[in-house]
Amino acid sequence: MASPIMKQLDQLLIKELKQELRYRGLKLGGSKETLTARLRKALIEEEEDPDSYQFEVGPDITELLGKMQEKMDTLDIGIRTMQDKIDTLDSGIRTELVSVNQKITTMEVTMNQRVDVVEKDIEELKVQVREGLSKAPVSNTGSMLPEGLVKMNTG
Repeated sequence: MASPIMKQLDQLLIKELKQELRYRGLKLGGSKETLTARLRKALIEEEEDPDSYQFEVGPDITELLGKMQEKMDTLDIGIRTMQDKIDTLDSGIRTELVSVNQKITTMEVTMNQRVDVVEKDIEELKVQVREGLSKAPVSNTGSMLPEGLVKMNTG
């Protein structure tokens, strides 16, 4: 925080004179000379030397508010910039997710097609095995397996 500024009576601005008069509960109207004379009289009544008395004057509130507004504007711009970056990233992520979902869907379709082909092949093999077993001569062991398979089975 800024340090207070010390001023003598003749250095005070009108707004500073009024602040000092307000602090003392005195009338605020009049020209700068009138305000200065009124404050001089009040200092004498307070047993202070008006020519050497040092007034502690704070920073100009309007200036401080202006600086704060500038900083807030800068922060606001920074926040908007960050939001734009987040939105851009979010959009990119969404696009990538759509792409990944499309790839997954394509892979699922391909896998289902392959499973269908394998299931058909298995069914065809089952049919061929059944047909082969029904046409095969019965072995002398009584097995329904073709003789070549019986020999392989029994070693």
